[in-house]
Amino acid sequence: MPRLKVFRTRSGIHDHIVAAPSRPAALKAWGARTDLFSMGVAEEVTDAKIKKKAFAHPGEVISISRSGEAGAKVVEKRKSPKKRRAPKPSRKKLGAAEQRLEQLSAKQQFEMSEIDRELQTVQRRREQLERRHGRARAEAEEKLEIARADYEAALEQWSPDG
Repeated sequence: MPRLKVFRTRSGIHDHIVAAPSRPAALKAWGARTDLFSMGVAEEVTDAKIKKKAFAHPGEVISISRSGEAGAKVVEKRKSPKKRRAPKPSRKKLGAAEQRLEQLSAKQQFEMSEIDRELQTVQRRREQLERRHGRARAEAEEKLEIARADYEAALEQWSPDG
C-alpha cells in the first residue's frame, strides 16, 4: 500500500480528515469537484492525534467536531454523483438542412412551372402560326389553281401565228 498522508478540510463546525496517498485521492474521498487545496480550504495535517484517528480508517472520511465535543465519527462514503446524461443532440443543423431542402424544392418547382408555362405559350403560338400558315397556303394554292386555269385557258386560245 502506498505511503499515506492525512488531509483535512473544514465544513461548518466540523473538520473532515482522510488518510490518503495524495491530494487528488483526498479530494476524491471528500467528493470535491474543485481543488480545495488551491483555494486554501484543505491542508495536510501533522497533528499526531488527528493522524492516529485517520490511520485507523485509511481512505475513509472522518468527521471531527471543532466545538470541543469528544469523539470522531466515520462519515459514510458518498456515492459518486450520478453521471449527467449527455445532452440531447441538437436538431438545429438537421432542421436547417431540412428547411434548405424544402426551400430548394419549392424554388425548383416554381422554376419548372415557369418553364412549363413558357412551353405552353410557345406551343399555342406554334399552333396559331400553323393555322395561319395553313390558311395562307390554302389561299395561295387556290390562287395558283385559278391562275393556272386562266393560263391554260389563255394558252388554248392563243395561237403562235397570231
